[in-house]
Amino acid sequence: MADQINIKLDPKLKRQAELLSKQLGLSLSGVLRAFLCSFVRTKKIEFSLIESNPSVDTPASLTGKDLMKQLKKAGYSAKYAEEHGLTFDKMLKDEHDGSLIEL
Repeated sequence: MADQINIKLDPKLKRQAELLSKQLGLSLSGVLRAFLCSFVRTKKIEFSLIESNPSVDTPASLTGKDLMKQLKKAGYSAKYAEEHGLTFDKMLKDEHDGSLIEL
């Protein structure tokens, strides 16, 4: 049995997050679970304060390899890009398999 977390969110933020996660082929729960797994594993909270270009859509077919290329292009190290690309692929596999992401 899994524990449950309840959080209060602005309704607009929740709708935007649900829409984006759906476009990526994930559930919002899966995205939050992946974030918490990364947080526990790395002991870091990583996010950007730079607003992304809203005219660029993120395709639902995005893969870890695509993510690695984008991170490298954005100036992140190859090691950082590879680690997050592999994590993303594992998250997608686990989400589609219906299993939890193992730490």
